[in-house]
Amino acid sequence: MQISHVIKKYGYTIDEVGERMGLGDGVLRSYVGRESVLTLPFMRKLAGIIGCSVGEFFDDERVNDTAFHGVQPHIDIRSVMHRKGVSNKELATRMNTTEQNICGLIKKDSLTTKKLSEIASALDVPVTDLFSYDAAAYRKILAIEIAGS
Repeated sequence: MQISHVIKKYGYTIDEVGERMGLGDGVLRSYVGRESVLTLPFMRKLAGIIGCSVGEFFDDERVNDTAFHGVQPHIDIRSVMHRKGVSNKELATRMNTTEQNICGLIKKDSLTTKKLSEIASALDVPVTDLFSYDAAAYRKILAIEIAGS
C-alpha cells in the first residue's frame, strides 16, 4: 500500500489530512504506519477527503483509472470466489480457518487491509480484485465525462 505517497501526490501532508478527518495530532500518521489495521470504510473516508479513489492506495494500476474517482468500492469476495471456482470450504482450507469464519468474512465490508491481503493471497488475486464498484455510479461519471468533452 502507498497511502502516504498518495496523500503527498494530492498536495497534502499526513497531518493536514488527519486534521480534516477530525483525528488528533499524529493519529493518522500512526494509522498509516500500521496500514494493515485500516478498514475499507476508513480508506473510503480518507480517499474522499483527499479526492482520490481507494484503489490508488494499492499498487494496482487497473484501479487508478480517473473514471473511478468519486466511485468508492465495496468488498465482493463472493464474486472472485465464483470466478475462480473456489468454495467456502476450499477457501477455509487455504486460509487455515473454518467455513463459518469464511461466511462471516464474505459478509463484511469493513475488513482490515491485512485480512484483505490474506484473502487475496488465498485466492491468488491482487487485493483490488476483491473490490467491486457500483456500476450505476460508474456509468453516471462516464456520462458526465462524455458530456463535458
